[in-house]
Amino acid sequence: MDSNSENYYKNHLKTISKENKILKKKFDQFEKENIDLKRSIFELSYHYNNLLFQFESSGKKYQPIHQGEIDKFFIKEHSDHSFNFSSQLNNQENEDQSKDKGHFTFLDELRGHTGAVYTTKFSYCGKFLASCSYDQTVRIWRDSNNEPIILKGDHKQMILDIQWTRDSNYILSGGYDRQLTLFNLTEPEEYETYLLPENALIQSIEFHPEQQNIFFSGCSNKMVYVLDKRKHDKNRGSIVSIIKNDSVVNTMKAFKNYSSLVIGDSKGILKFFDLRKMNEPLNSIQSSDRPISYIGSSNDYFDLRRSRHEKKERFDRTLIAVNSFDNILRIYQQPKMKLITSFIGHTNKNWPIKNSIFVGKDSYFHSNSKTSTISSDSDSKINEKTLVATGSSDHKIYIFEIIENSQNSIYQVIEGHNSIVYSATFHPYEPILATSSDDSSIKLWGVKESKKGQEFFSSISQSISIK
Repeated sequence: MDSNSENYYKNHLKTISKENKILKKKFDQFEKENIDLKRSIFELSYHYNNLLFQFESSGKKYQPIHQGEIDKFFIKEHSDHSFNFSSQLNNQENEDQSKDKGHFTFLDELRGHTGAVYTTKFSYCGKFLASCSYDQTVRIWRDSNNEPIILKGDHKQMILDIQWTRDSNYILSGGYDRQLTLFNLTEPEEYETYLLPENALIQSIEFHPEQQNIFFSGCSNKMVYVLDKRKHDKNRGSIVSIIKNDSVVNTMKAFKNYSSLVIGDSKGILKFFDLRKMNEPLNSIQSSDRPISYIGSSNDYFDLRRSRHEKKERFDRTLIAVNSFDNILRIYQQPKMKLITSFIGHTNKNWPIKNSIFVGKDSYFHSNSKTSTISSDSDSKINEKTLVATGSSDHKIYIFEIIENSQNSIYQVIEGHNSIVYSATFHPYEPILATSSDDSSIKLWGVKESKKGQEFFSSISQSISIK
């Protein structure tokens, strides 16, 4: 009887195991079909808008905007939401998590976009925040008493990525209409538009770290286009070079101190190119077996702050944070791309989720330069930390502390959005975090105890040079 019972259970377990494998196979198949379906929707949307664009333009070329049309270029929009941080610092949201010094609490909400906000980026000077959206606009958010400025351009589809130049005078935008638009914020009487070849849906853009006339565009057609605004050819436009990849280029990051461009693709591979000779990759790393959605870096602003006398070994502490569709956030250290830790908890699968790294001025990974605009003993705890924040499809923001060889050190989980959080962006110099979501909102978070948000933004009274 016991033997028969044991055989029964063994056979039953085998049957369950077999059924489980079949279900898993079907589930994986459905997931693949789901991804293909989403891709098809994007492609159909692109082709529809491309045909509509060709019909409407009737062969007309893009022309720079003239001085008399400046009101069309910068559209002021009324907003009831301002950077009134002093009234928000005692907000009950996330109160339990913010009791400890160094934790982030809600500061303010920026409303105005009418579609999902895919990317937010602080300017290198730290005074302005730019955002781009499904609503085909780029917006500049300034200080606490000013309305946002909308940069309309000629985009006919959603804008997926934006980048500032290092002098904070230009913004580049790229979208699913194959257009790159370069906005000059010091002379707004004109802007420049660059149209990429057919099927080149723009996934990611990046400026050359030393020559801001040169920029890169990673696209769905497995190409990285290198453009130089100073050059123009009747057949290729401003495209001066093309890097061919074997899969969709989802994200890129350029590094000044290593003179390199890193791309992350849909096969989960990181590829490294020499900016001086980009024919073949210098190196490649299989970071994941699923697509990479974003490459973040602790070096985004540090190359502006390093002292010329700084010890060279500090350059080796540059961190790279990689989001992947396998729901793992991996942290590498340059130049050898050593995997120092990885994080789980957030959900990244199938969504273009972005991350950002904050390096406290007293932390191990800091460059030793002291450029913080506000110093206070009360914020010493946060300035001893190296943090990475990421969006998530479960509507939350996850902040992890980067400690070498320490797995999944969750620093804080923030709830505040009503849909997918696409982007999390730290301020260049201060512990201030901007997040954007599919719910069309941008939210700002800061360290409550030091009141950095209130003090920092109240000190920014001058507006950008747009009248």
